Amino acid sequence: AVGRRGAGGIVRAWVAGGFPEGGGSRDGVRYDVRAGGSSGDGGVDCVLEPRDEGDFPGEAGLAKLIGMREGSQGCLLKVIVEAPLLGERGLRAVTRMALATGADFVKTCTGKRGICSDEAARIIAYEISRHCLAFDGEPGLKLSGGVSSKGDAERLIGIVSEQDQSISG
Repeated sequence: AVGRRGAGGIVRAWVAGGFPEGGGSRDGVRYDVRAGGSSGDGGVDCVLEPRDEGDFPGEAGLAKLIGMREGSQGCLLKVIVEAPLLGERGLRAVTRMALATGADFVKTCTGKRGICSDEAARIIAYEISRHCLAFDGEPGLKLSGGVSSKGDAERLIGIVSEQDQSISG
């Protein structure tokens, strides 16, 4: 979805292709993101959904991430990694790849395929903090999927803060 604040502070949203399920080729993803992003100056959410490919995220995933960045034309790019479908290795790899291709945010999941676990929040926060030590920029983390109470939010924010402190401290 692409969001932009309009008259009266109302946020409008447009769908960029492949949402809520990621798919398509690099060129298809780039085209869909560009079409959605041209509607406003806000941000673009893109799903990089794990497929049955044995090497996910691999070369196909990297190509889609590059297509997302190219298509976003200067908009904030949020890459949704669908953490509930990934093991630790895959989650670390896809987070690193999203950051390396210029994602402004890594989002835990759409909520359609499961919730954001404490472990997923810990892993992604660690990888983002690690990235910030080595590169310019300050990519963010968007925790989503199953965050339904103040307690959930506080617990996950605490986990993220611990990871940031452990790597920078």
